[in-house]
Amino acid sequence: AVLYDQPPGPLLMRDLGAQRDPMNEEDLLRQVISPIGAALRELAARGVFHGAVRPTNIYMGLAGSTAVLGECVSAPPSYGQGALFEPIERAMCQAAGRGAGTSADDLYAFGVTLVVLALGYNPLAGLSDEDIIEAKLEKGSYPAIVGKARLPNALMELVRGLLTDDRKERWSLNDLQMWLSGRRLSPKQVQLARRAVRPLAFAGGEYHRPQTLAAAMARHVGEAVGIIENGELDKWLRRSAMDEPCADRVKQAVETASTGGRASGFDDRLVARVCIAMDPAAPIRYRGVSLLPMGIGD
Repeated sequence: AVLYDQPPGPLLMRDLGAQRDPMNEEDLLRQVISPIGAALRELAARGVFHGAVRPTNIYMGLAGSTAVLGECVSAPPSYGQGALFEPIERAMCQAAGRGAGTSADDLYAFGVTLVVLALGYNPLAGLSDEDIIEAKLEKGSYPAIVGKARLPNALMELVRGLLTDDRKERWSLNDLQMWLSGRRLSPKQVQLARRAVRPLAFAGGEYHRPQTLAAAMARHVGEAVGIIENGELDKWLRRSAMDEPCADRVKQAVETASTGGRASGFDDRLVARVCIAMDPAAPIRYRGVSLLPMGIGD
């Protein structure tokens, strides 16, 4: 059993599909950004990954005072987080296969939380996790989540920094602190993978990027084996996607998977290796299991 003090006030949101009054810049800064930022710094200093930063797990203090983070120890890391609040590579994992994350993952979830609170609604409500992941892969997290919605000008810089898909370029706790201190930074715009000149028709859909195609191939192993072995995938990567390094990685993956012949499970092993070659940052996807290396149990 896990016992906690009763939270001081109500949840910021009880349902991500519902709406609430949008929070203005001043209230967000005073009631949410400053206190939750301080809490995340304290957790990081203790080596603790929260993994449950979202509006439905943040409580408002008494009489509209500062917000309070909800608990994070009664379930595996990120177990209750939907794809909306997870960086792309973690969103593609099954809930129990993400493993413990880092402060960079908590900050990403915090960025999404600020978008929802500033707008007063979830901009991707009604979309499945699969659709959310595909939108992030195709557009990048910030454009996919914010879209055409209008955020307060003062928040745009902060949210862009927190939702940067490249972990090395995503704003850190130090960057957040500098922003709170009044120093304005310029988030680096991450370049998406080049769109193919012509899409590849696969399993009833059309794909313009190796990353989105790899996600579809992991779901349709039989059809994936077909386009790998008939050379269609290699031709598309080299001629349409113009991604020679990716094509070379795929070729090597096919050769490695073929070592030892077509033993039992060959198709699953082949597709898993090819998907890793096409999107190295994505989780390992094998026979319906999708997890990051740190999500593998001891």
